[in-house]
Amino acid sequence: MTADRVILIAKKEFNDYITSKRYIALLVMLLIITGISVCSEFDIYRMQLADYSTSGSTTMDEDGNINTGLADYRPAPINLFSGITGGLASSVFGALIAIAMGFDAITKERESGSIKSLFSHPVYRDEVINGKAIGGILALTLAVTTVFMITVAILLINSIVPGLDEWPGIFLLWFVSVLFLVSCFAMAIMTSVFARTSGMSLIYALIIFFAFAYLAPAIAPSVSGYILGPDPMADMRDDISYEDYELLIEETKSYYTSEWEITNIINHLSIKCNYGQIGDAITNPFFLWNRGVGNGYRLDYAEMGISFEDFMGKVGSNILMMFIFPAVFFGISYVRFMRMDLR
Repeated sequence: MTADRVILIAKKEFNDYITSKRYIALLVMLLIITGISVCSEFDIYRMQLADYSTSGSTTMDEDGNINTGLADYRPAPINLFSGITGGLASSVFGALIAIAMGFDAITKERESGSIKSLFSHPVYRDEVINGKAIGGILALTLAVTTVFMITVAILLINSIVPGLDEWPGIFLLWFVSVLFLVSCFAMAIMTSVFARTSGMSLIYALIIFFAFAYLAPAIAPSVSGYILGPDPMADMRDDISYEDYELLIEETKSYYTSEWEITNIINHLSIKCNYGQIGDAITNPFFLWNRGVGNGYRLDYAEMGISFEDFMGKVGSNILMMFIFPAVFFGISYVRFMRMDLR
């Protein structure tokens, strides 16, 4: 394998992706969806900021009613980036733009017969598959970067400037967002290598995506219920003593703790759940840790007493899975393509 030929193929694929009508149309839809999500977060941010600014004070509205300012926590600019995770994970457009780029990466070459003419030149199979993968990753990185740059621009236009301590979290969220789309792209390339036609490759890619995105969280409650059995409270007697009741309360707490642990393990098989968990940890740590400081809550790791070790202990396994998914899909694609019959 020669690096020069890989780079040449990657450039060609990158240019083909970003100039295609399919890519542009899906990118526009992605920008609209994430834009709507971010704008909805703006309304929540302003309401929470208003509550925080009047927290502990009383005001009179135009109808003469006395209102006490209440705030669960101090909002931060990084909270607004939860709109991006919502736009990418909650809607399917983020995954669709990646799947649409990869589902015919190989099948279109076979259907048109260009793959045979390609290999009539001094180029190796690994150079082709690696070049196509790198070109697609660069195009997806451009799409995610565009989304983040527009979000930051909207924040600056509204005089909302993230603090210096928030930029590492924003960068990590950007990187994980790229990994999320790359996982979907790698999945689509894998189906393109196995399928005979582009249509079947697209169907396979969508089936596998929905399986790895929604199947795990759907079956997790049933699996945990099967393993742990019924809730201890279900067998509580009417004449139970106080001591037995206290013991039952402890058993119930242990039961739901185990249920959460089993559910969390199963959800690691979901690309969507891993990405969502990391996104929540970065943009809404209050909801993940639910720790208070003084009389109010802070969406700031330093003020909440949450260290980097705490953060990695909470979502480190999720970040690891975001590397494993694309590595496995690309690995399968690579091995299959190297052994594929091109006749």
